[in-house]
Amino acid sequence: APAPTPADVLACNEENGSVAYVDTRGRAVLLELRLGTITVASDAKLTDLASSDGRAIFGIEKDGDILRMTPSGDWTLDPPQPARKVFPMEDGGLLVEVGRGANTHLLKYVPPDSRVVEEIPFPVASLTVRSLLGDRLYLAVDSGIIMLSTRTMDWGPPVPLEEPIEVMAATPSGD
Repeated sequence: APAPTPADVLACNEENGSVAYVDTRGRAVLLELRLGTITVASDAKLTDLASSDGRAIFGIEKDGDILRMTPSGDWTLDPPQPARKVFPMEDGGLLVEVGRGANTHLLKYVPPDSRVVEEIPFPVASLTVRSLLGDRLYLAVDSGIIMLSTRTMDWGPPVPLEEPIEVMAATPSGD
């Protein structure tokens, strides 16, 4: 059967020969080039689909739970509050944005463990971008750009800007 038509590539893994993407129907798809297999990971309507390694796809279900889809099976996480955004990390960890406004937090998990490893306050951001290596998370806030080191969960110095940010992208080096 033909592969579902890609709409957005989430990540690829050159070593494993796998590609994670979203098809034109909004479904998560895992393409294993070496094995020649195509897996529609879920027909469930998920939001905020993301992958860091081309083998695992994370998405948010309508109730705010998180679904991780891999070739070996699925895993579900029920965070203490409904998830708003997910940020998979290259080391297999997962950052989850929960809450709203001043009560927004970032929770750090190491799947398949459902225990929160770390929690930090998280500013309201109009845009977020993860570096290609997944070691930094950039946020567009009302005063400029701020950066979070995802390994240490420490904030870098802010970059003040006078104009609002409309588009953001990380360079290949993450700078």
